[in-house]
Amino acid sequence: DDGPRPTDPAPEYELVPIRFVVTDLPGEVDVRELKAEMAKVLRRVLTDLAKGQKDLKVTAIEENILKSPRNDEDDSDANDEKRVVYYDVSTLRHPHKEFGPIIILGLRDSYGEIIEYFEHYEDMKYFGYGVDFYWCIDNEDEQSWAKCSMLSKTVTDDFRLANLPRRLDVEKLMRQMKLIYRALFDGIERLDILDVEEEVVNVSSDGGWNHTRDVIFDIRVAEKYGMSSFVPAVEEVLQRPTTRNNILDGIQTYTDAETDLTLDWFINSEGAYAVRQEPEPEPKQPFVFPTWAIITLAASGAVLLCCIVCCIMIRIRIQ
Repeated sequence: DDGPRPTDPAPEYELVPIRFVVTDLPGEVDVRELKAEMAKVLRRVLTDLAKGQKDLKVTAIEENILKSPRNDEDDSDANDEKRVVYYDVSTLRHPHKEFGPIIILGLRDSYGEIIEYFEHYEDMKYFGYGVDFYWCIDNEDEQSWAKCSMLSKTVTDDFRLANLPRRLDVEKLMRQMKLIYRALFDGIERLDILDVEEEVVNVSSDGGWNHTRDVIFDIRVAEKYGMSSFVPAVEEVLQRPTTRNNILDGIQTYTDAETDLTLDWFINSEGAYAVRQEPEPEPKQPFVFPTWAIITLAASGAVLLCCIVCCIMIRIRIQ
């Protein structure tokens, strides 16, 4: 018995979407020639991988032109040293195996050998001169390219957000903070941040201003073949005295530009990124006439009344 059978007939082929990232390129790149080399690399690697996997049968490797940029102007992922191309790898479907994770695991385990092979490959303009690269598969559940072939290490940083108003969209703020963190490391040459993952440790709120959130960021740093680890450089940036102020400035700039809230951010005595609370105005007390004044007015009124009565009596007697 080979296990449960699907009730509905499955398609004959499984499609594995792959994101192919090439970094550390020279200043001028012939994109068409680079893509041809990328396809050659991917075909060679998948052919070798299929030889060691009994049930893996690769039937086609095609660029996904809907995802891949057609030229540099359309490439939002492109910069002077990096290019991204998307491929669809078609394999014969197996009833009990998913080949996406198998492919990425195989690529990751043979990463060093792949680099060495293409550095000595004569007919390669770009891959023979120290470029770096990695593949990721599309994780449809999380809408991200999280399962990557490149080896990585994680650097952890934790922080607290305090005194958050209820009207602030904290989820949008967290997405912006991930961008702020990535920008901190722009000065580290050849560094690739694969991902910044968020873990919310604690959230507390009394329904008003006393809303805090304790967060851990796991910063996944790519480890490159033949190079020292980037972890010490990333940790050094996080430990700089100016880094927390840079993060604070980034938060302040974001809330000023992207929200309709007037918030004054500062680092409080506990080290949290906090919103300065405006002192609440004292409630207005209703005016109460002083007791002594009431007694004085009453007495004065009685005296005045007596005087009036006396005057009236005197006039009556005179008449």
